[in-house]
Amino acid sequence: MIETTEGNARTADTTTDVDWPVRAVEWVEKIAELARTKAIRPLAMLVKAITYAIVGLALLVTLSVVLVISLTRIITVYATGGRVWITYLVLGGIFTLAGMLIWGRRVSKKS
Repeated sequence: MIETTEGNARTADTTTDVDWPVRAVEWVEKIAELARTKAIRPLAMLVKAITYAIVGLALLVTLSVVLVISLTRIITVYATGGRVWITYLVLGGIFTLAGMLIWGRRVSKKS
């Protein structure tokens, strides 16, 4: 029994008087953790994957351009003795054959 200031005795209900702030905080923490695991973490992983894909694609494009420029310079200077048209003919043929090979392996959509 707990004495009140008026002198009346009342019983202490510990589950409603003392415990409710702790229970409310635990409930809010559970809801926040549920939101974090169900929504925020998958979204963060998706954004991270998209970011890595964009950076990887940019690096791949940059590397491809540098490779083609280097190959053009090497063929022009060392293989053809400064005749650029031969370099363009050789690289054009290589890229045309590669394009034809890729085009032939494509899967056509039949409506």
